[in-house]
Amino acid sequence: MFITAFKSLILFPVTLFRLSFWLPSKIIHPQRNRHVKRAWGVVTYVLIGVPLTITAIFELLIIINAQIVGETPNYQFAVTAEDIILGQDIELPGHTPTAYKTPDREKRELFYTYLLENYSPTIIHKMGHNPLWDIPTDLFFDGDMDPRNNVRNAAKATQLQPVIHGEVIAETEDSYYLAYMLYHIKDYDQPLRELLTHWTYHDSDNEGFQLRIDKASMKVAHVEAWYHNRFFLCNSTGKTSGSEPIQSLSLFEGGSHIVIYAQSLGHGVRCATRADLESIAENTKIMRYQPDPSKIIPPTADRETQHNTTYSLVSLKPWYKNAGNIAKSGTTATSLFEDKIHVGTDKDGKEIYVGRFIAGEDYDRNAWSRPKPPWSWDDKWDDIPIFLWHYYPSFAFGRHAEGNLSHKYIYNAPMEYTFGITNVDEILPYLELEMPTSRSNKWENLAWRSNLVGQKDLWTHLDFWMKQYVNYVFNGLG
Repeated sequence: MFITAFKSLILFPVTLFRLSFWLPSKIIHPQRNRHVKRAWGVVTYVLIGVPLTITAIFELLIIINAQIVGETPNYQFAVTAEDIILGQDIELPGHTPTAYKTPDREKRELFYTYLLENYSPTIIHKMGHNPLWDIPTDLFFDGDMDPRNNVRNAAKATQLQPVIHGEVIAETEDSYYLAYMLYHIKDYDQPLRELLTHWTYHDSDNEGFQLRIDKASMKVAHVEAWYHNRFFLCNSTGKTSGSEPIQSLSLFEGGSHIVIYAQSLGHGVRCATRADLESIAENTKIMRYQPDPSKIIPPTADRETQHNTTYSLVSLKPWYKNAGNIAKSGTTATSLFEDKIHVGTDKDGKEIYVGRFIAGEDYDRNAWSRPKPPWSWDDKWDDIPIFLWHYYPSFAFGRHAEGNLSHKYIYNAPMEYTFGITNVDEILPYLELEMPTSRSNKWENLAWRSNLVGQKDLWTHLDFWMKQYVNYVFNGLG
């Protein structure tokens, strides 16, 4: 039976091809010209046979991948009526309620610290066969600014300090924007897949998410994670007025702490779902923010389940201040970042660049798999340029999920600490940003994208469905 099933699977594309030509021959009148029948066979195969073949191949790859990796994907790419009924509030094992005193909003620094703490994530982190690499830590954990030696220095340690990089990146008239980054010393894979290809692992790894807090309600309106080169969105309704599908309902612990799921090995980060809760008894560390460094409970570098581990928060400002600290990839470089993104040309004719990759010794690795700072995160399936998602978050959230948002910035940390600009409007006319497939001055062409059509027509529905399926494949293949 196994041999029969295997043959059927292997021959499935051939069977579909033959069936696509056989079916028209039976339906179309026998007197019809054979060229007409053949043409209908081609149309049938292109419209039905090819999509079914591609789907079958991806399903086979996902099944094989799950067997190799040892962790079957268990993720629901939709918000169901049952999700809405069950709600967004959950309580995971090991939870101890923490209340943060709200300071006066006029005391900006104190208020931003409060925001980072009050909305800090609860992280469900899976642990793989090399658990030391599955502990998120500080990019500068070893005391220097050169990440190239991070793997060597971390390998000497038995324990890494758990750290999440967090920042209030912006404030506009209607929103606060927060970013949280999980930096891991090494992105690794199962030995078999590492043997087959070097694309599945690399030094350093940085993935994370951003969230928008609505000023009027002080609720988290949307969360957008960067998961293996794809943007994954979640919110409280499952509905969007933007160009990207909502992948799941956002879940919260303690009312305000978004629950995040982080993979082992490749460390993909996304909003957790109720399906993820079914596996937290195995190979899982649950991590929560602890403001007192002396009370940190670090996740141990093993696969034992711990539901009460904690982490510290550190700022992203050193990243911004060194965003222009760039060198060409190479063994003699000491910069924080390698290679560059062309951002624009300033009013004095000077070219503006920021770093494209976090520096590493394996700089010759294929570019798409190299570790990136958040401003280098770029989804090839969306239609906003690189750099904007992090440096101009109101545009990214507005385009992807929420329609018209205020773009009048009261504060913008990346712009201020990278370029010394407090008025964001000063730099906008000089941006010349890369789209996923080209480099040109796109800024003037972005205005029409504020007139969103949502999900009103067939093509938009197909676009959403295709993006959702691509996300499904990315999740399944890790």
